[in-house]
Amino acid sequence: SAKTTITGNYCDNAFIELSNEHSAQQSNGQPYGALPIVGNIFTAQDVPNWFTYIRLAPYGSAQVIDGLSVVGNTFKMNGGDLIFRVDGVDTSNGDFDFSRTRGLEFRSHTYEEVIERTEAPAYLEAAQAAPDATWTIPVAPRLPFGARALAVESFAALGPLTDGAGAPVREVPVVVTGQGPSGDQVRLDWSVPVSGTVALKVRAGGE
Repeated sequence: SAKTTITGNYCDNAFIELSNEHSAQQSNGQPYGALPIVGNIFTAQDVPNWFTYIRLAPYGSAQVIDGLSVVGNTFKMNGGDLIFRVDGVDTSNGDFDFSRTRGLEFRSHTYEEVIERTEAPAYLEAAQAAPDATWTIPVAPRLPFGARALAVESFAALGPLTDGAGAPVREVPVVVTGQGPSGDQVRLDWSVPVSGTVALKVRAGGE
């Protein structure tokens, strides 16, 4: 529980790492949170493609994220360098229980020369060409830190949804979150096989 604000800085060839090394055995202690990272400019050059600007380094098992807000930052690479993503987790000494995540916000950023534009809540579109009564939608790697898809904030059909005969389907599916081995998939269950395109906004943590 950092109780710290990092706002309005120019971070050149540097990264922020949040760790609980001082209390490594407290698996059920204070959560990773109380840390807004807002309105900063992150820039780097001559770094490997696995470099990340914001890192979590848990000590002990089943650590929890609660109240981590990363909003409105600029992530930029110089000199033609390219990185995979801006966030990461060092699991050398511990890990997280992402099923208990709350208050994880990661949004409204500007990205340049970053392959995966991390977002939470994550907006994504899913298309199903052949009618199917079960749609499985991967949310990773859009969510930060390898988090789970714990809730669907909104759902909308983008154009007509049709059954196998081409007739319109006007129903809202049953939404099942936390699917897949890593819990980073969402499943839509329809009463009949359906094809079409939908948009979802998926949260990585509860309220």
